[in-house]
Amino acid sequence: MNSLPGNDLHRPPQNDEIEVSIFGPGYGETILVHIGLGDWLIVDSCLDRASKIPAPISYLRKLGLNTASAVKIVLASHWHDDHIRGLSSVFEECASAAFFCSASLRNTEFLTLVRSLGTHSIDPGFAQLRCLPYPHLPLPSRCPCGKSRN
Repeated sequence: MNSLPGNDLHRPPQNDEIEVSIFGPGYGETILVHIGLGDWLIVDSCLDRASKIPAPISYLRKLGLNTASAVKIVLASHWHDDHIRGLSSVFEECASAAFFCSASLRNTEFLTLVRSLGTHSIDPGFAQLRCLPYPHLPLPSRCPCGKSRN
């Protein structure tokens, strides 16, 4: 893993520092962002080549962080297998995280995909993702779904 001069890969960022880390083989990357105050968000997932666990989870563990409480948001940009490898493990490990995905993942085609992967009972409400406020991020007054945040 490479880093910029002056960075310490064994020390988490300070509460007022932003950190953006990109992991991956050159396609199907995952992005891990420290958004301040010890809170993190993960975009997509790929596996660490050595450990075969999701790369952001591996990195956060190396920093000595509790992924169950530190990761606040898990986001799936799209459902290509090079972007979701290990995503279920990420979500399971990050117990307090809200899950967000593209609107294209909330339609019947997505539910068909989930069913085809062996899930036998899908709650139709599963596809209805709510807009969840996050106190440390500046949010517009209206969510992309059209609901007011006020």
